[in-house]
Amino acid sequence: MDMSSTTASMGSMTTSSAMGMGATGDPATANLTLSDPRCNSDACLAYMAAHTASQSEISWASQFEYAKYTTYYYVIFIFIFGLVYWSRRLGSNLVSYPEPKTTITQRMIAYWRSVMYKRLGIGMSLGVALFIGLGVLFLAIATFVQRPYYRARLGFGSSPLAVRSGMMALALTPIIVALSGKYNAVTLITGIGHEKLNVLHRYMGYAYLILSIIHTVPFIVKPLQDGGFKALHEAFYEPASQEYNGIPTLAMVVFLCLFSVPYIRHRFYELFAHLHIAGAIVYLGLIFWHCEQALDSWNYLWATLAIWLFSLFGRLIVKLKTPSLRGVDATVEDLDGEILKISIPAFEQMSWGPGQHVFLRFPTLAPLDNHPFTIASACDETYVTAKDGSTTRRPMVFYVKPKEGITRRLMRIAQQDDTGRKLKALIEGPYGGHDRQMELAYEHVILVAGGSGVTSVLPLLVDLSRKIGRERTVLKEIRLIWAVRNKHAIEWVRDQLQEALDAAPGAVTIVYYITSENGPSETSSLRINDIERGAQVVADEKIVLVHDKSHGFGEGKFGRPNLRDIIPMALQFERTWVVGCGPVGMNEDLSNAVALSQQRVLRGELQAVKLHTETFGW
Repeated sequence: MDMSSTTASMGSMTTSSAMGMGATGDPATANLTLSDPRCNSDACLAYMAAHTASQSEISWASQFEYAKYTTYYYVIFIFIFGLVYWSRRLGSNLVSYPEPKTTITQRMIAYWRSVMYKRLGIGMSLGVALFIGLGVLFLAIATFVQRPYYRARLGFGSSPLAVRSGMMALALTPIIVALSGKYNAVTLITGIGHEKLNVLHRYMGYAYLILSIIHTVPFIVKPLQDGGFKALHEAFYEPASQEYNGIPTLAMVVFLCLFSVPYIRHRFYELFAHLHIAGAIVYLGLIFWHCEQALDSWNYLWATLAIWLFSLFGRLIVKLKTPSLRGVDATVEDLDGEILKISIPAFEQMSWGPGQHVFLRFPTLAPLDNHPFTIASACDETYVTAKDGSTTRRPMVFYVKPKEGITRRLMRIAQQDDTGRKLKALIEGPYGGHDRQMELAYEHVILVAGGSGVTSVLPLLVDLSRKIGRERTVLKEIRLIWAVRNKHAIEWVRDQLQEALDAAPGAVTIVYYITSENGPSETSSLRINDIERGAQVVADEKIVLVHDKSHGFGEGKFGRPNLRDIIPMALQFERTWVVGCGPVGMNEDLSNAVALSQQRVLRGELQAVKLHTETFGW
């Protein structure tokens, strides 16, 4: 894992010195042939000539350039995505709708989306897979394009393949750290939320591991070829060698990658989070030691440290805008034994948008655990505080499906008191969110949710319903498609759903799919009042969930929604934005349905069908 060559091969000055030694050394040694075992240093003219030729063909220093190529690669992509994001954001006020017909640009975008949205059943879209695959192809070509991979003799210097792959891995360190931060420069430039960037963070980490292994192999193979196990032992057990200090560095990289595989990360999240951060800190110290300031190697590490400090400083600023340092009183309630409701009183220093999330820490339960929760309530546009300290602003609400760890402990505490228990909570955020101006460009918004994934789309439903009819708003209809396990789930969010219906009468459509119950057919009916009594009423037409006040609360059906059929049928407007949050299977079906719908744009029937999905339980 030596990223530098031996002292005798680091430059022309050293080589020139070796030439002088050969000229004045032992004539018997100087004139040996290269095949003679005694011709093993620059004191032998044949060895020195071969050494010089090897460095001339591929110099040690030239391999450091590949780290720059790697950096240029991802910086260019950040620039492109940033340019698209800021062009769209700054130019949103210049867009004039409606357009007379489907334009060439819209058709090109539709073709792009048909590729990017398509899901492959591997946990990611075809677009993301192609993006990751392109990165892998670039790294593979850059790693293996230049030959020879090894030098003829161990003493001629480090293998080009080893130096090249090691420096490319090193160049990935800054971007890997940048993509891991809740508050990070990539999000600020591109507008892509940290929860989505985290996918790239993981795959770049795996790429780093592979490059590190490629970097290591030549330092094992070449000593074995030239001197057998004795030479290998000497190289890796010499405390002053970079092979020696590279062993713990590689071990830490293996630990960081293997311990972050989905099974371990999800099953032991709290332990993973703490060990991953601690391991990253240890790794940074080890890689400084390993690189030994060879040429510009430390520049990438200083950049990594600067990016890390930027993220920490940004998070500190976010925390200072909220009462995160002194904490807030959070009320936890058990809803039907299935869902945990967390309510935090609104405070003047903080506002949030649809789809955003915060990190909550409960110091009395787990002072080191910091968990993301999506905000299920819409933020009021005005904030009025009475003299007694009460506020007209509604609280920040979260609906959580308890799993293991802190959420399970919170549920047990909530179940001890029917009226809810108050706990001190530290809050950080908000982060993420949807496009804030979709109502200015899209006539129709379709919201698709599965189970507790409704918490992501519910604030958007309320927020958009308030904006229908305002100046410059072209939005005409909002449709919510929600798949729930049982009918009791509707009661969790009854108030928010009714608020959306009241804010935009006739413009909001709500359809429920009750997945854990089997109706006699798709033409059955229910009433909300009957649901509350636990009764089921069967009629001949359809399942209708009728609100006891407004009579038109929403339409309900048994079974799972077939999104491949539902989405195309729902596209009745020129421009539609689809937003989804649910289990992996639902997101895949939704993405494929929207990808297929791009054909209607290509045929000129529609102008745009856009998709945004949130990760369920990331």
